Amino acid sequence: MDIDATVNPSLCVGSDHLPIHYSLNFDNVVSLSESIKFNSDKMDLDVFLGTLRAKLGSRPLPVVSTAEDLDKAVDFLNDVILAAMEVSTPRHRPSSVAKRWWSPRLTSLRSNMRRSRRRYQHSLVPSARAAWLLARREFYRAISDAKHHVWAAYLQDLQRIDIYKA
Repeated sequence: MDIDATVNPSLCVGSDHLPIHYSLNFDNVVSLSESIKFNSDKMDLDVFLGTLRAKLGSRPLPVVSTAEDLDKAVDFLNDVILAAMEVSTPRHRPSSVAKRWWSPRLTSLRSNMRRSRRRYQHSLVPSARAAWLLARREFYRAISDAKHHVWAAYLQDLQRIDIYKA
């Protein structure tokens, strides 16, 4: 990264301060959208270690004598780790409004509710409406229960002094 700062009096606009012109040059910029995030909580460690051993065992240990050799070795190691992560670990799907109480069960209940609502909208049959309302009630009741359980667990973990923070 190169940083350059110069004072240029020709850019002055009549103030008693001189403007400072900064130039920043970034050689290696990695965008956050390009970086891959993995959900390490759901990693299959046996698959990860097996893939890592297989890929590292297929190549002899590198002899590093120059900076270029070191760069090649680091690139190879990075590629091996990334390949093992892709095989063993699902990608992390972050949300700007992530809920601590959300679970895979709620995902299936929501899809069930949506499916039953679409059935009712297409058929307009009273039994389909009853099924949709039942699925909706079950989904929202499960959300309420999940929120309650997460809040109770949070309060359980608090110390007596911290109870007023809640």
